[in-house]
Amino acid sequence: MIFGANSPIAAFGARTLVEHMLDPLTIGADIQFTATGLTVTPGTPVTVYDKGEPYVAFTTLDDRGNGVYRCYFRNGVSHIDASGKIQYSQSADYGATWGAPVDAIDTIGVDDRDPVVGVISGVSSLFWVRYLSETAMQIFSVPVDGGAVSNVFGYPLEGGAYVTSLGGCCDNGAAIVSYGGPNGTAGWLVTMVAHRDVYWMPPAVYGADIYRIYEPSILRVIGGGLVVVARTGLNGTAVGPLLCLRSLDNGATWGNAQLFPGFKGTAPIVLCLSTGTLIVVSNKVDVGGRPIYLSYSTDDGATWSTPTFIVNPADSDSGYCGLIEVDSTHVLISYYVNYYHYIRVIPVTIESA
Repeated sequence: MIFGANSPIAAFGARTLVEHMLDPLTIGADIQFTATGLTVTPGTPVTVYDKGEPYVAFTTLDDRGNGVYRCYFRNGVSHIDASGKIQYSQSADYGATWGAPVDAIDTIGVDDRDPVVGVISGVSSLFWVRYLSETAMQIFSVPVDGGAVSNVFGYPLEGGAYVTSLGGCCDNGAAIVSYGGPNGTAGWLVTMVAHRDVYWMPPAVYGADIYRIYEPSILRVIGGGLVVVARTGLNGTAVGPLLCLRSLDNGATWGNAQLFPGFKGTAPIVLCLSTGTLIVVSNKVDVGGRPIYLSYSTDDGATWSTPTFIVNPADSDSGYCGLIEVDSTHVLISYYVNYYHYIRVIPVTIESA
């Protein structure tokens, strides 16, 4: 049993919790960067919010319809502090201009962080982490258009496990919230009206190497099945190459994990376009300025394109991206810049070569 006897996850009223401990991952051959046929063209970055000092980061984007977008982010004074709150800026012209930040979540004396937007039974909801301490965190949600706050997932867990980040999520009828789990495991919570399923995945093993899994992003592809892209930590290091794994049976079984060779990044975000093309966006931490790169797949994650450079802020350091589809050939990426001083978005065109 992963959850301790005193965990607040024990009771959810009419909803039940079902845990699934998955088999340890095996890492197969590296991903082949053989996908071709599309041209990726970055546009001009636009500043969403310029704080002028730390600490703004952990962005996510929400499409409100008719050209109205919201960019949610965490605003505080340091990486972890009790002043942390969730704010958003809104655009009414497809991301060309943005309004002043508005408070969305601000729990007094508690660090609210790691926002992500998902859909439960057609209702768009904001999920976030309420950070109490390194061994006591909770995931909450609230409908974007107003409503009651729900405690989705409670900690502490046995062994002092804690949330490291939220990622990915959106399915019609269910929200899929992914997070770092105990001792380098990946976890994702599938939240539906009648039940809640929690999937735990142990670290991946490749010979003598152990890849711990962090900041997973999960989605359901158009043809069925699930795709996960996650950050890894190799043998105790903070950042290893991104990892991809696929399930063709809704998560019951998984194929071998594959690594993105040479693509070391944090908090990757994966998106399925209306055309069926998959996109993953992340920074590259082993390159000066931590530039943002994009890779695509046209075969449900079996192969990917060579990562394409998107943006490298001149004032250094970027990442923790949000990602939405504008239309079938355009996406919008959000990210923090300059050691957490401000938030930007950049439009990207993805079309047939």
